[in-house]
Amino acid sequence: MQTIRWTETHDYLQLVMKRELETMRQLLDNLHLEEQFILKGEKKYWFSMMEERSYLKKQLQTLNQDKDYVTKKLESLTEQSNVTLESLLPTQDTNSWEILSMRDQMHTLLERMNLQKSRNEMLVNLIPQQAPKEKKKIGIATLSEEEYKQGDE
Repeated sequence: MQTIRWTETHDYLQLVMKRELETMRQLLDNLHLEEQFILKGEKKYWFSMMEERSYLKKQLQTLNQDKDYVTKKLESLTEQSNVTLESLLPTQDTNSWEILSMRDQMHTLLERMNLQKSRNEMLVNLIPQQAPKEKKKIGIATLSEEEYKQGDE
């Protein structure tokens, strides 16, 4: 019974981490999109991009809470007070390798997101925000024959 719960808990942790990785990748894509908008001076889709980012952040927060919950559940299954990483993720278990690999991917993605965020902030400060270009107005005036002749004099 204990082994079944242990396996189920590891499987659930793996599932949560996969979802978290996917959300982090989407967030990084969103940050790259922001860079393109900054470079092109495009503001048309800015609001929708920021709405998507807000949604992704909330989703990531929920997944982090799920991961914390399942980690605590794993700790309770070990029946120890000071739990080591090795006891939570035994090296002989294939799931452990997968989970550790995903953890490394998360660290890498987090570094890339922080770098991209810093890059975007730098670009915003370096590139002057251009006002939308005004269209040239073309006006046609008609003059009476008398006004036209007076202009020639």
